Amino acid sequence: MERWDTVGDGVIGVDVGATRLRVGFFSRDGHLLARAEARTPSQGGRGSVAKAVAELIESLAVEGGFAAVGVGTIGPLDVYTGRVVGTPNAGVRSFDLKEPLEERFGVPVYVVNDATAAAWGEFKGGAGVGKLNVVYVTLSTGVGVGAVVDGNLLIGKSGNAVEAGHIVINYRGVVCGCGGVGHWEAYAGGSAIPRLARAIALEESWDSETAERAVRGEIGTPEIFRLWRLGDPFAVRVINEVIEATAAGLANVINVFDPEVVAVGGSVALKNRDFLRKVIEVVPKYALLDVPPIVEASFGDDAVLYGAAWVAIDPPPTLLKYYLRAA
Repeated sequence: MERWDTVGDGVIGVDVGATRLRVGFFSRDGHLLARAEARTPSQGGRGSVAKAVAELIESLAVEGGFAAVGVGTIGPLDVYTGRVVGTPNAGVRSFDLKEPLEERFGVPVYVVNDATAAAWGEFKGGAGVGKLNVVYVTLSTGVGVGAVVDGNLLIGKSGNAVEAGHIVINYRGVVCGCGGVGHWEAYAGGSAIPRLARAIALEESWDSETAERAVRGEIGTPEIFRLWRLGDPFAVRVINEVIEATAAGLANVINVFDPEVVAVGGSVALKNRDFLRKVIEVVPKYALLDVPPIVEASFGDDAVLYGAAWVAIDPPPTLLKYYLRAA
């Protein structure tokens, strides 16, 4: 494919997830004008994901081109090269993003962690507008956090700052998918809740068909939430544990970053708003500092996509410093 020479008024936002790719064409004031999505490649070399992203961008057929591309991606990330290195959740474990997309389209490409992108989106165009301290939390397959502190987007030495989903909330707790013990994600991540249910069923004495199903691995997260709403005692025990763990995780984030607002997104939160309301009620139990407003993410399931667009519209100075060091 030939390189595009583009100097348009809009920008491209890209959300690279473990299973789905989303791209959008945005105006310079952050309005989504066109979008496309596809499955994330499950196999291929280091260029396979960038190739799929490029094809999605081309499918938008943007007239007049675009001025920049912002990418919010699963990690871990090498911020200097815009490369994902050894991600545990995708079929292609390591892949390049920044260099092949810049070569293809001839415009600047800015690559950040997905929750970091979403935090910037809330700061620039969502619940954090007019504020200097903003935290974004996603409760989805896993738990991700991004933060803006004193107006600065936190990046970290390699692009992986604020991995708060892996803070330890119980050092004798259940094992996380990453192999660590007692991480917040092990108690609140959508993929972890069935494992938590199994651990509770094995550690405690239950005369319950639901508990037996959990031990056999026959019950998923949506079913546990459904049974919780019906008052199933075992499901109530499990979801109460998730509520306490999530409240403790949010309190830790509040205690560390002292935000003016916390925006919460991700499928576990947005598909279970009654659960989120109960979590918010419990947060003060664990928080040292005053609890700020905890609100739903401004852009719903598209939080990373909008955040990536805002990274392209108004690149964070902290990110630009890393790019200058890499030059």
